[in-house]
Amino acid sequence: MPLTSRAMAFLLAAAAACAASTVLSAAPDSANRKPHVLAHVLAPERLRDLLPASLDHLARGDISAERVTALGIPLSEAEAQYRDTQGHYITLRIEDTGGAGGLKTLVRWASSRTAHEQVHEQWQPPSAPNTIGYGEYAVVVSHRYLVEASGKVAGIDVLKRAVERVDLAKLRASRAARARPG
Repeated sequence: MPLTSRAMAFLLAAAAACAASTVLSAAPDSANRKPHVLAHVLAPERLRDLLPASLDHLARGDISAERVTALGIPLSEAEAQYRDTQGHYITLRIEDTGGAGGLKTLVRWASSRTAHEQVHEQWQPPSAPNTIGYGEYAVVVSHRYLVEASGKVAGIDVLKRAVERVDLAKLRASRAARARPG
């Protein structure tokens, strides 16, 4: 069910409030003059290393990894393009949202019926027989990592398998290691 403009305005206001409180909490601590960081993000290279060399019959082409800042919130992301000679392609992306995972989840899955599962799935079937459709499939891991596959493929199951090729257990373990003191 699509969101009404009023509901979207509410969600955007809530997102802005969440972002503002995150930025404020990163203000310098008056006692030791160092910023209080909510969560560290993984190095972009670690995310890039989780991207597979190929996906079924699709060869990996361009690959990138970078650390960015959005609204004062640090993020790490890695992305790879996979293609074949018949016009099929997948973009596979991993993002570490640090402590802002809840904010991105709220915005991304606001209109999804499966928001409680933190899964987003969308498929546009092909317009003609024997052609390929376009879709997106994404999951949020540990309220922090977004793993998303999108592209022109034979069906949504291909995108689900692409996401499953990322070692989600390693992402969960990275989160757990960060949570342990010392």
